[in-house]
Amino acid sequence: RPAEDRGIGRPTLMSPGTPAVLLAFTTVLLALTTGVGAFRPARPLSRRQVLCTGATCAAAVASACTESALAVEEADSSAVLNAGSVFAVIPDGARLRPSLSMLGTSRALNSLCSPGVNAVFLGEHHNAAQDHALQTALLTEMRRRQPTREMAVGLEAVQRRFQPALDAYTAGEMSLSELRAATDWDRRWTWSFDGYAPVFDAAKQAGMRLLALNVDSEDLALVEAGGFPNLPPDRLSLYIPSATGFGRYSRTVAFKEYTDYVIRPSYALHARMGILKQTVTGQTLPEDMTFRNFLSGRLLWDEAMGSSAAEWVRAA
Repeated sequence: RPAEDRGIGRPTLMSPGTPAVLLAFTTVLLALTTGVGAFRPARPLSRRQVLCTGATCAAAVASACTESALAVEEADSSAVLNAGSVFAVIPDGARLRPSLSMLGTSRALNSLCSPGVNAVFLGEHHNAAQDHALQTALLTEMRRRQPTREMAVGLEAVQRRFQPALDAYTAGEMSLSELRAATDWDRRWTWSFDGYAPVFDAAKQAGMRLLALNVDSEDLALVEAGGFPNLPPDRLSLYIPSATGFGRYSRTVAFKEYTDYVIRPSYALHARMGILKQTVTGQTLPEDMTFRNFLSGRLLWDEAMGSSAAEWVRAA
């Protein structure tokens, strides 16, 4: 399947300008939320559930996430970090033929922990034990190397409205089980909470703030059904604070390539599977979702996370 349909995350991104560090656990957009539709006792399947359902899938996810929690508890972070190989991506803007260069673990960590690095984006397969173990080991090691630097962990898995719950957890006022309930995890994210629990615990122990990055399901549902015009301006501005900048970017070659090489093939796949009447928030539409609304939902998801992360980095 295409990468975005397997819940595969983004590459690393670094940005200058502040001594603080944001670690954002983000992914491409098809690994989405069950959302507003999930609030009904009997709800239609969302696109996300159609793409990953069934007893076999559920059992595999539960097993992997349980193994993740045990592995992180038992393994030393340095052992996890040295267990694999690290590569640098060498871009090629002229021929569009990027290449790989192998790095040692120590060299890679030195780069990530340098003063000029202020944001590290860690991709993931949501149900992969090794991915969550690596995330946990990385933030633990970054804290060990930089004991006084202000750091935060941004989460795609948690919607913005639940920031107070994350703050209560890191302040010691809420347990992990209470956090799971307070963020409506099982209905809005759906991937096993146990897989992420070691990340939450490690961030808390390291004194890192947990940040809710994602768009609220209630707002995403409106955009999926009617595009950006369907979302009230005061709500839209929360996720896209600069309409001018957003419009300017939408006219770039990079945006066109993103649309053509990522969104259009995904839309075509959804059409072939016959699931365009199902939104990722669980609604059933009278007709297939238009490409415009499909794209708008993806962009709102991205912009919500990007603007949240950027706001913290600037403030820090």
